[in-house]
Amino acid sequence: LEQVSGRAGRGEKPGRAIIQTYSPDNYAVNLVKTHNYGEFYKKTISERKTMWYPPYSEMICIRVSGDDNETTRRGAFLFKEAFGDISKLKENMAVLGPIPAMVSKVKNKYRWQIIYKCHNADLLNDRILNAQRVVKNDKALGNVTISIDKNPISIY
Repeated sequence: LEQVSGRAGRGEKPGRAIIQTYSPDNYAVNLVKTHNYGEFYKKTISERKTMWYPPYSEMICIRVSGDDNETTRRGAFLFKEAFGDISKLKENMAVLGPIPAMVSKVKNKYRWQIIYKCHNADLLNDRILNAQRVVKNDKALGNVTISIDKNPISIY
């Protein structure tokens, strides 16, 4: 939003940015009006700390894809089960899901995802690879595939 509004009127003619939103009271929308970077940073970094998002944690997005929604769902739950109980780990962790991905179907493939939050994603490599192997070796799951994205730029 800041970049768009900053570009308006750069040329010889005056310009303006029109921002359409369902959340006109959102602090980000209001702060862009005054170009208040400092306040935006303070509020955003505070939210990230509270929600344990980067830079206060690392994230791993496990995406399970397949031709059939129920089979894909079973693959996602099998992955989580094979990963193991996070409460037994020394690493402080949180797990979200499995849930349908925000974009739950792409190119006729159903998508489910699991998000792990932790302090050091590299410490989980063995568990992730083992869980991936368990899903891959389950013949009942057919062509279900697993993709692993450490510290994803976006989750969709």
